[in-house]
Amino acid sequence: MQYGNSSDLYLKIEISEHTEFLKNFEIKIYPLFKHHQSLILKSFDEESLFSTKLNAVLYRKREKKKGETQVSIKGRDFYDLFWYLQRGTKPNISCIEGIKDLEDLKNKLIETVTNTDFNEVEQDIKNFVEDQNIITFIKNNGKAYILEQIEKR
Repeated sequence: MQYGNSSDLYLKIEISEHTEFLKNFEIKIYPLFKHHQSLILKSFDEESLFSTKLNAVLYRKREKKKGETQVSIKGRDFYDLFWYLQRGTKPNISCIEGIKDLEDLKNKLIETVTNTDFNEVEQDIKNFVEDQNIITFIKNNGKAYILEQIEKR
């Protein structure tokens, strides 16, 4: 999504105070070459990044402000979950708070996704995703798709 005529990249960074779960992660260095630009990124490995997203899906909640219509979850976390599941990324279990093993993770994810209102997911992502077909798919089929992907693992 481009804003105006600017070619600037706008990046929002959220820093969590809860980092004790990041015990066993690996830092990787990635070169990025796009649009005649180059950049070196230093980041967690993909498995640990997926695990930070799983922490967000399982534990992050938005508080509803009195008198405002606001979603209680961050739909963007579920949107990112689609991306990781579609890639087949395996989670770094040791970076997920309160999770003993893959079976424990699957059970907690199934419970969380089952209890998620995907109308709220749609409300949160509709201003960030241009393709209305994706938004409609997530709203109508997102829960079933995620649950199917979790069961396959």
